[in-house]
Amino acid sequence: MLLTDVSKRMVAIWLGTCDRDSEAELQYMNKTGKRKSQLSKDLNSPIDLDLFLWQTTDNDEILPVEQLVKQLHCDYDVDEIVRVAKEKGVLAGNRMFSYHFSEFTENEPNKSYCGLTFIGNFKMF
Repeated sequence: MLLTDVSKRMVAIWLGTCDRDSEAELQYMNKTGKRKSQLSKDLNSPIDLDLFLWQTTDNDEILPVEQLVKQLHCDYDVDEIVRVAKEKGVLAGNRMFSYHFSEFTENEPNKSYCGLTFIGNFKMF
């Protein structure tokens, strides 16, 4: 479940490898008619696209997590994200998504979100 509070300056981050093509990714993120998107269902929350950012590496290249986080232009404590990602077994990837001004509580530990793993909630700079 996502809790949004602009005053907290937190960001929820997911990292990993997604092998879906761009059209399948869009289907995962976008709702169809009155139906919720799969992403919204997975997060158990409506998605505010003004706060949500989906980032992809150049040419879908799978990079070590240290390079992935740096390439994806984060405004967060990169070393802390890398440390937590490694603890969770995420050593490489080609995608990151983040939900700004939000904290996420994972109801299903180790759930896959379009191939990504929830890394944690981090302070924004």
